[in-house]
Amino acid sequence: MWVTYILIGVLTDPCRSRQFRIHSKAERPAFADHCVSFTSLTIDPTFYLPYLVTRFLALGGIIQRVPKLPSLAAALTYSPSATALVNCTGLGSRDLEDVQDKTVHPVRGQVLLLDAPWVRSGWTRQVGSLAGGEGGERTYVIPRASGQVIIGGTREKDDW
Repeated sequence: MWVTYILIGVLTDPCRSRQFRIHSKAERPAFADHCVSFTSLTIDPTFYLPYLVTRFLALGGIIQRVPKLPSLAAALTYSPSATALVNCTGLGSRDLEDVQDKTVHPVRGQVLLLDAPWVRSGWTRQVGSLAGGEGGERTYVIPRASGQVIIGGTREKDDW
């Protein structure tokens, strides 16, 4: 079994260069076959998404909920002069007449938001091969500037 351990530092200076390092066997935890560390920027959607919506609306964007659509083309009946259409259909793209993306499948995960201001760095533990992409299983801890921490760790494919 392949175990990857990733340590993620909290980025305090956005101008700081990204630091990515592969750790030697002597530096990594005994259970890990591979270990890397890096500094990364994380964004708290609680604050960032309302900001993006405000900017979008200020630039003339329109957000409109509509009934279930048979196709993406049908969305244009609500705004025929739209210059862009953002497809956020997720699993629904399987059923859109002009998309029918049958490769889309659900992957269920479980996430908790905890108050843990003492946690200042995050980590991910990967079990199994990435197989060049998103293979294997993982657990993760992602701290937020607010003192909250996101933790997660399930990955159940095709859980309808």
